[in-house]
Amino acid sequence: MLEVINLSKKYDKKEVLRNISFTIEKGKIVSVLGSNGSGKTTLFKMILDLLEKDNGEVVFEKKRIEHKIAGYLPEQRSLYQDCTVYQHLKLITGINEIENEKEVIDKWLYKMGLAEYRDKKVYTLSKGNQQKLTLIVCLIKNPQIVVMDEPFTGLDYENIEIFLNEIKQLKKENKIVLISSHIYQPINQICDRYIYLNRARIKLDIEKKNLLKEKRKAIEINDKNILEDENISAKVINDKSVRYIVENRKAAQEMAERMLQENRIITYYGPLTIEDKIRHL
Repeated sequence: MLEVINLSKKYDKKEVLRNISFTIEKGKIVSVLGSNGSGKTTLFKMILDLLEKDNGEVVFEKKRIEHKIAGYLPEQRSLYQDCTVYQHLKLITGINEIENEKEVIDKWLYKMGLAEYRDKKVYTLSKGNQQKLTLIVCLIKNPQIVVMDEPFTGLDYENIEIFLNEIKQLKKENKIVLISSHIYQPINQICDRYIYLNRARIKLDIEKKNLLKEKRKAIEINDKNILEDENISAKVINDKSVRYIVENRKAAQEMAERMLQENRIITYYGPLTIEDKIRHL
């Protein structure tokens, strides 16, 4: 189990995190959400002991986290641009004292579709391939804790699927995964729990299964004619659509039927998403 206990951090006089505490069991994928500047990266770096803590501690299995058991995929890629892909990974395997390094490197290059680039300089790779190389660097030492800060940046749909498959595999291997992303759709597919940071604190900590059980339902239509109904608890008006939060399933079903009778096009009907929950805290 990973335990985060009363973590706090200030930059000058600005409080970034205040008494942040939570635990994560093995085999769980947790999404840490929040706006820019909410402290997600600061939290990740303190968990990995890459940033000094003002207060608090982080332990895994009751011990301090060591470098060898944690993998980090940072938001800003930190790759050696003048190395070849193979040289870069050989350096990483050497630092981490990985046995059978050639076999391990080859396995990952083929797995990530980078085998043809093994002798290419890192700076010549596309953004997507550099991101895949960063993922290999994160995972090649087989870490027990994996922290990913905006891992889908620069990826197309096909490569997002590759990343999602690797994250699902980590769950099968009973690893702990912490992940942040401004792209909610991919993380909604894989995560077990959401932690939302706001104003230096945890504003929301909810398991996905409990979010799906919530009585309120969401309906979105691509229609700018606003509906008024006593069962609508909130609505969000976008450029081409309106999203309604309806108090319960029965009321939502009746409203959806009425919309269809009025020839309105429903683009979403179902449980609240994490975006809905955050938006209407």
